[in-house]
Amino acid sequence: MSMIGARRAIVAAILLGAIGCDPGVEEPDAARARRDAFIGPDTNIDAWGPDAGMISCGEDNDCDDGVDCNGIETCSGRLCALGPAPSCADEIACTIDLCDLSVGDCVHRAPDADGDGFGDARCVDARGERLGTDCDDSDDRRFPGNLEICDIAGLDEDCDLNTRGGLDADLDGVEDARCCNPMRTTDTRPNCGLDCLDSARSVNPMGTETCNGIDDNCDGVVDEICICNPGITRPCVAGGVCAAGVETCTNGLVWSMCSIAAEPTDVCNGLDEDCDGRVDEGVAIECWRDVDNDRFAPAGRASERRCSDPDRTMVGGCPVDYTNRPPLDAASSDCCDRDARAHPGQVNYFNIASFCTGFDFDCDGAATREFTLLAAPTGRCIYPTETTCNAASDLSGWLEGVPGCGVGGTQLTGCFWFPSGLGPACTFTPAGEIQSCR
Repeated sequence: MSMIGARRAIVAAILLGAIGCDPGVEEPDAARARRDAFIGPDTNIDAWGPDAGMISCGEDNDCDDGVDCNGIETCSGRLCALGPAPSCADEIACTIDLCDLSVGDCVHRAPDADGDGFGDARCVDARGERLGTDCDDSDDRRFPGNLEICDIAGLDEDCDLNTRGGLDADLDGVEDARCCNPMRTTDTRPNCGLDCLDSARSVNPMGTETCNGIDDNCDGVVDEICICNPGITRPCVAGGVCAAGVETCTNGLVWSMCSIAAEPTDVCNGLDEDCDGRVDEGVAIECWRDVDNDRFAPAGRASERRCSDPDRTMVGGCPVDYTNRPPLDAASSDCCDRDARAHPGQVNYFNIASFCTGFDFDCDGAATREFTLLAAPTGRCIYPTETTCNAASDLSGWLEGVPGCGVGGTQLTGCFWFPSGLGPACTFTPAGEIQSCR
């Protein structure tokens, strides 16, 4: 080796240690900034390492290492000196910029954050061309050429969305649906294989659907051509008591008769024995609830279907606590369904109020007093003869004003002839009464 060649080799080795430019080694942005800051004219840079001053030169060519990016070497004072080096930094923020001594020039590389040996594909140059090929520089399991693995999680190991792992256990030519990748821009469904059961060769998108409880054609629907699956059961379609029975599937196409047979007609018991969806039809009658059993239901009460009671002919066979009279208007509606004394058409008078309408027992909206006559002003029988006195024996009336409903008072109960030692006279006996109303 010539003296100049040896010197260049020594210069190259010393420069690598002096400026941190190992061939092919990526330089972080922070380190590059520090290097670019000090690579400039610096008389203290020793191109010859610890043996500075030991190698002499006669001209610049004696010091030239043939690499421009680390500075131009010159001969000064018969010793080789390192000249200022140009910066390797470009205008692309994402690149790693360094001086590569193996090529003798600056290189610009995409970063490799996950250390898998592939640069980040997101780093592009000024023309928009990718400088790296790694589709996920944060995951060292993903890079071009890596082995694609079949997984439901859809991890794209080889950075190729078209490959999914290639699992086809049943060798039907259709990839297992458990092998997935992220969706491509052209996809309308998850980017997964299409074989929904990779353990059965007959099951795939080209399979023929049969009644077997399996989605043979992988369309997401099981046994869509079948009315039912053989042997399975379902509740009877009919209602009533039949709903408790079951029907059984025969040959996947026919449902059997219900296990509970319908009766020809209903019995009046609140059940639907003929399973037609109606209860006690033909054997129940229409009735209205009548709590006080006075044959009148209150206004607004709905009818009910009840079993007939042959002993209650007065209310059309409706059972106890029911009437066959519909509450259509005031003349047919009970104004107090808690008191049998109060109902439309009541003719009796009562001196104790009803449970809910006071003394309005005939439901006409007012309380009518039974006795409203007043006795003669004198309050006495003054007839002079027995004949005229006896003729007034049915005379009656209140002696001191007409009392209100349920209020007591004194009544004249009639005149009678009373013979005595003092002489006969026409007289009366007052009686205490309570005013009755309806």
